Amino acid sequence: MGCLFLMRALKPRFGTSASVIAVALLCGCTNLYYYASMEPGMSHVYSFFLFAALYHTTLGILRSPSSKRLFLLLVIVTMILLVRAANVIVLLVPLLYAASRTKDVVARLNWPLRFPKAFIMGVMVCALMLLPQLTYWHAITGKFLVFTYGAMGQGFFWSQPHLWDVLLHPWNGWFLYSPLMLVVMAALLVMAVRGIPGGRTVLLVWLLAWYVIAAWWCWWLGGAFGHRGFVEYLAFLAVPAAWMVQGILRSSRTLKYAALAVALFLAYLNIGLSWNYASPWDGPEWTMASVWREYGRLLP
Repeated sequence: MGCLFLMRALKPRFGTSASVIAVALLCGCTNLYYYASMEPGMSHVYSFFLFAALYHTTLGILRSPSSKRLFLLLVIVTMILLVRAANVIVLLVPLLYAASRTKDVVARLNWPLRFPKAFIMGVMVCALMLLPQLTYWHAITGKFLVFTYGAMGQGFFWSQPHLWDVLLHPWNGWFLYSPLMLVVMAALLVMAVRGIPGGRTVLLVWLLAWYVIAAWWCWWLGGAFGHRGFVEYLAFLAVPAAWMVQGILRSSRTLKYAALAVALFLAYLNIGLSWNYASPWDGPEWTMASVWREYGRLLP
């Protein structure tokens, strides 16, 4: 369902072919495949669906603001927070996405004033959605609001984030287990530098997510295949992926075939590693040599 939302959202801007291929790349060449098919008990694939729904709804309300879309936006954001509170930074997407002037942001902040009935109804429905969680916390702890990320002495170390470890360490380094994202992030940087709509907002949201994840005491997020903290953010990274694919489709036949070969190879490696994964791939004995050994098992 998340993929369908993404393809519908990307299609008007990038075309059918680029949209379908971009989403297929994210499914086949990243750990989205693993968490959707092999470990769906984790929250990330559900957050991916909600992020995709948020992106789809954001494009809709930017194109044609309405009370229905504002109500839906409030409900989706509330569900995102209920599933994983650390994903609160996605509020920046409807606020900033493709906003080229301060005037654009102010107009979005005025949506509640334009559609007061939908806003009030949305707030009431969202409060009802939050009530079971708050009631549960109160029954267990005596408090309606609980900072669940501070349990058992755990927490965030904001001044000592493991930024590069999150990306490159053998313990679930994102680029190490999803090398496709190196190219996608390069495309995102180009979009941001050139001021291509959406690029800077997606980059900002990803940078904030990267910092929050890296500051967490367990920055590798425990036993996992690849860095699961970025799975849901693939919904937004579909934008630079589709932009990149669109460029490749407009290029020479040689580049198209080369890109296809690389994509199939990366999908083979990703799916192969997913099937060979045996938790945990971390700890003192899990080194870079261990990673290369696993890759080597998939190569002739």
